[in-house]
Amino acid sequence: PLGRVDPLAGIYAAVTGVRPGSKNSFNRHQLLSVAQSVAAYTLGGAVAVGEQQLRGSLEPGKLADLVILDRDIMRLDPEQILSTAVVATMVGGKFRYCSSGFES
Repeated sequence: PLGRVDPLAGIYAAVTGVRPGSKNSFNRHQLLSVAQSVAAYTLGGAVAVGEQQLRGSLEPGKLADLVILDRDIMRLDPEQILSTAVVATMVGGKFRYCSSGFES
């Protein structure tokens, strides 16, 4: 495992080569981009369980399972990924979690 059971921690580890809370780096020559890491957690996970036609990407006819973050991790310095917060979670097209102050 690259990190805690936390997608943002895993994305951080895959992009920086450092597990959260560790100073030891690993496989620097095999680092992923943020986009590659997000794809691994989304579509890659769906492919792994044979559900890529149902989930894993935002397309018409697929379940709307997603998170809304407080910032765009594609444009951040990778060091800021760990301080990114989930402000809302949608499962099957319905909001299941919203932080205080978030309006769906």
